Amino acid sequence: MTNHYKLLGVIGGMGPWSSAHFYERIVQKTKVVKDSDHINMVISSIATTPDRTAYLIRNEENPYDTLKSVAIKLKTFGADIMIIICNTAHFFIERLEREVGVPFINIITTTLDFAVEHKIERVGIMATTGNIETKLYENACLDRKIIPIIPSQEIQDKIMNLIYDNIKKGEPISQSNLNDIVAYFVKMRCDKVILGCTELSILSQTVNNDFFLDPLEITADYCIKKFNKIPYES
Repeated sequence: MTNHYKLLGVIGGMGPWSSAHFYERIVQKTKVVKDSDHINMVISSIATTPDRTAYLIRNEENPYDTLKSVAIKLKTFGADIMIIICNTAHFFIERLEREVGVPFINIITTTLDFAVEHKIERVGIMATTGNIETKLYENACLDRKIIPIIPSQEIQDKIMNLIYDNIKKGEPISQSNLNDIVAYFVKMRCDKVILGCTELSILSQTVNNDFFLDPLEITADYCIKKFNKIPYES
């Protein structure tokens, strides 16, 4: 049955690199013979959206009003389905769907449905502290009978260092921290590790390691199929 969706609204800017990476992956992964074979998208990159983790763990400025304002503008533009390129912002996704009146593609559930399909039983979670503390991935794992492995505080600090002190600042990845993170999840007998912050998707492009599950890669494939386009085989 043909989907009725015509225009994908992308709520991005959290950070801009991950939004650009998502668009790039959609374009690269779609098999086309002409421009019009691609998905129609309208992308908003509001880099001044308040930090999601800062709000969730320190009660700093709430990003919700910005997210809702952007979603309303995308809906006015004609977007009939949307996606937020930020895992932690999925804390607000049900409220956005309800108040804006447009369905959202959920990066978290899409990734874990992929894990179920591929019989992945035990996953490590690399994500922001806001994501970890609100249990976004943890609860979605448990709903699917997947065992989530949550980092120790020491490892979580190293993950946050990769996100905030390396990637968001455009600095090189700390190989020492990355090695410690991977060693921890190997020790915890994880089948895979979810790159549960869109900023971390850079690791799937720069590190030759099939230990990672990249939600942006998985969701790019999902979006292509959702719009009845043809994906290249991953």
